[in-house]
Amino acid sequence: MKRIGRLFSVLFIVFDCIGMLIPAVLLLVLHFTLGISIWWFVGLMILWIATVILGSLILNWASICSNEQKTHRDNKNRYSKKNSEMFPKAD
Repeated sequence: MKRIGRLFSVLFIVFDCIGMLIPAVLLLVLHFTLGISIWWFVGLMILWIATVILGSLILNWASICSNEQKTHRDNKNRYSKKNSEMFPKAD
């Protein structure tokens, strides 16, 4: 379940930051049409990737810091042995 949550958070950040990709693509088009430097495109792509990674790390950190208490659940499987039956203590 955690993998699905992490995948969802990464996809959410990618689609949330898609707005930064549009200026990068525009700069790439301007590079080929007007001959501006390619480094503007590279810089925006690096900034976009860094934003995606940082946003994913923040969302994963926030999911770890949840207030949900982990409760102890008793084993209700009647066919499984208890630990004391499987591993008797040697006196």
